[in-house]
Amino acid sequence: MIALGNARHMKLEVKRFVNKHKKDWVLIAVTAFATVFTIIGLSYVSGTAVSNSSITASVYVPLDFLESRNRAADAAQRITDLTNISASNLGSISDADQRGDYAGGIKLVSAEIERNKKIGDAAIDLSEELREMAKNLNSVKPSDASSLGFRAVTTGIELVQRLVSYNNNMHELLNTLQTRLNNGGDDSTRARIEELINALNDEAKVINQLDSDYKNLMGQFDNLTG
Repeated sequence: MIALGNARHMKLEVKRFVNKHKKDWVLIAVTAFATVFTIIGLSYVSGTAVSNSSITASVYVPLDFLESRNRAADAAQRITDLTNISASNLGSISDADQRGDYAGGIKLVSAEIERNKKIGDAAIDLSEELREMAKNLNSVKPSDASSLGFRAVTTGIELVQRLVSYNNNMHELLNTLQTRLNNGGDDSTRARIEELINALNDEAKVINQLDSDYKNLMGQFDNLTG
């Protein structure tokens, strides 16, 4: 049983840790929100693609779109790589909890939240590049390619939104482990920890699927513009 003084110290450390990283993900949420507004404002691109489908003789992709697309691909790859590492470590967190090593579990989750800082940086980069891609979609020809680009951008933004949810669950997992550290563990917190770990695993799978969908859509885009 950890000493009360150590438990209080750990509680303060966790509180400072959460507050330190919370603002990073607020920025990500705001950036994603701004990108969604940009996409909504340009949604006519998708709506007019069918009506203009007969004008497909020319092919044109703005250089700004291509450059943003390449940077977005790099950011998306960083996100999936880091998320896969994080998800693979969830089993260790569960094992620490089952052993009653709550302090060890907190350290493991804290390490994952530090990793989430890198994911967050990549999420901001992805949101900004997706917004730049959206701004240039109305210049893309043929119109079918423009429509595919629109779908890819919206898929990318959904990926960012899932990351915000993933991060929120990770922070709740840290706080729940903190509660177990203070009270020595009980059935309700143990059940909640398992729920959160399962939710994180599910979110990681969705993030990977969205990344795959994004790449598939951009592959179809290349087939029409290459």
